[in-house]
Amino acid sequence: MSSFFKKLTETAKTTATTLGAKSAELVTTGKLKMEKMQLEGKVKDKKLEIGNLIYAAYLADEEPIHEAVGLLCVEIKDLENQIAALDTQMKAEESQAAATGAAPLVSCPNCGNQEKEGTAFCSSCGQKLGSKACENCGQNLAPGAKFCAGCGTPVK
Repeated sequence: MSSFFKKLTETAKTTATTLGAKSAELVTTGKLKMEKMQLEGKVKDKKLEIGNLIYAAYLADEEPIHEAVGLLCVEIKDLENQIAALDTQMKAEESQAAATGAAPLVSCPNCGNQEKEGTAFCSSCGQKLGSKACENCGQNLAPGAKFCAGCGTPVK
């Protein structure tokens, strides 16, 4: 009976250690995804600012201020580089998790985001996982469909 409790204790310790490691991975991944979303929001704001500058110049029947637009474009490029670095860091985290025996990953058919196998929906675009999307219009394809119901494109 005492060996049963020893084994149970060891199993509980191992499980707790594994859960702790998985929780840490999820926290790290969550932070990286949040940071990426914030940067993507800043890119969107900068692009909107460019559009506003150009439209204001149009309304005033003037040429857009190229310096201001150029500076905004440089800022956007910098933000996009930061996003690319985060993507690289997230992929490294995923690879490390896969190497340590974490759940296998599947790619979203719509946006390519990596999700754990068995996940129902993509956390990036909301696409239902396990279903294919039309290559032409992106609509979900019914299982076994030979043509897309949305646009008629043959399924490959």
